[in-house]
Amino acid sequence: MDRMAKSLKEKLKIIRFLPKDAKTVLDVGCADGSVTIAMAELFPWINFLGVDLNEAFIDKAKENSKHLKNINFEKVYLRELLTREAYYDAIVFLLGVARILHIWRRAVLGFKSFG
Repeated sequence: MDRMAKSLKEKLKIIRFLPKDAKTVLDVGCADGSVTIAMAELFPWINFLGVDLNEAFIDKAKENSKHLKNINFEKVYLRELLTREAYYDAIVFLLGVARILHIWRRAVLGFKSFG
């Protein structure tokens, strides 16, 4: 982990919450997969699935993870993914503050439209 960029190190602090016996981890909103790939390298016995809606991000993540056998990336809506019969020992959901504020603002505006 010493060679990683500081921002990636910060994001990887999430790994302390992974169950010790985890076998499968879902990364929602994985973007270009950098965090998912780093986790897969650190935990080769865990299978990772990274999902995002941006096809360019997914393509980049797939390209950057070709050397790993314990990782997959997919462009899929979370609601579609939840209809599948799949089980994950942990779900990682990292969003930047700007993205969280954007989602919150959209939610507030949506609620205001209902009176």
